[in-house]
Amino acid sequence: MTDLLRAEPKSTGPSRRDVLAYAGALGFGAGFGSGPALATTKDPRLVLVVLQGGIDGLSAVPPLGDRLLRDARGPLAEECGQLPLDGFFALHPSLPTLHARFAAGEALVLHAVGTPYRGRSHEDAQAVLASGDPNIRKSGWLSRAAAIMARHQDDCRRPLLAIGRSVLLVLRGPAPAVVCSPEVVKDLGPDDFARIAGRGDGRPGLVQIAAAGLPGLGSGHSESGGLEQESTAAVGRLLAAPAGPRTAVLQLDGWDTHVSQAGPGGTLARRLSALDKALATLCDSLAPVWEDTVVMIVSEFGRSVGANATNGTDHGLGTVSCLLGGAVRGGRVLADWPGLAPNRLVNGGLDAILDLRAVFKGVLHDHWRMPPDLLAGEVFPDTGSIRPLLGLVH
Repeated sequence: MTDLLRAEPKSTGPSRRDVLAYAGALGFGAGFGSGPALATTKDPRLVLVVLQGGIDGLSAVPPLGDRLLRDARGPLAEECGQLPLDGFFALHPSLPTLHARFAAGEALVLHAVGTPYRGRSHEDAQAVLASGDPNIRKSGWLSRAAAIMARHQDDCRRPLLAIGRSVLLVLRGPAPAVVCSPEVVKDLGPDDFARIAGRGDGRPGLVQIAAAGLPGLGSGHSESGGLEQESTAAVGRLLAAPAGPRTAVLQLDGWDTHVSQAGPGGTLARRLSALDKALATLCDSLAPVWEDTVVMIVSEFGRSVGANATNGTDHGLGTVSCLLGGAVRGGRVLADWPGLAPNRLVNGGLDAILDLRAVFKGVLHDHWRMPPDLLAGEVFPDTGSIRPLLGLVH
């Protein structure tokens, strides 16, 4: 863990001692574990929620303890009624479900996170988030990991499930996958899923099911969240079924908040409220298997620290990520806080201290019992120097 941390200005955030205390309490940095490779008595469920467009992590999880917050953010720091987390960080008031799960020890927040990508392109940033490598554009890390699981455990040969308007790169590769529009997944049962995916032979490839002419997530229904709630309910129902999938990807659009972001009625507040309602629905529908579930919420990059001329934010770097589920060792914020001093920003955005691939590796290691050599060799090639962040999952 210590090689993932670096010193910080004493006046702007938790000390390294605080971060290491959090880490010790959760088991971070305790080595790679000694359990048998890919052997588990659990029946793990994994849901990857991708917030496409780049979420403003400083508004979603504001560092209220940073004395520079108000000066750095200007009108973006005026959100009221924050939900406290640990005395330094808080949650946006539109996230009561996530706050309740955090209080129950079932949600973990990671701040100042990012991928190796350092540019401003959504397409390139999303590709790196999905592939795990700036040089890989033909397959995604989740497909590669699922294919490894299928090689070692017969019960893991179930296709991946994805909900969205397009086929995400994270699903492309050696593992079979089914991509559904949100309109179709509402009526999809476990038997339908198995029949459509051709479960049993474990053949790689993608089966895309779409309702022609109908909008997908983030189009038309994105701010109200009604379609997203119906889709997440269906995902939870399918993952909880004995014959259903075990891994799902949800693509939620609408996070590119260049205009009118701030305020209780702003773009971000509406999207966060829709996300929170979708998470509540997902948690409820996954209740029968909640103890074996991990939900990962990620985005391709963060936003600018300061507001732009249209009361929004532009593309940044570091952002926030969350884990929740009955299998998550939650109730903590993990952040080696870089601070908001101008000389600590990167192109006007929050620095990204923690590589998201360390988080992905940690979840795959602890939840799927995947050993480090496969993580660094096949899932995230040539990343032996990036150690799995352990202790995130029971």
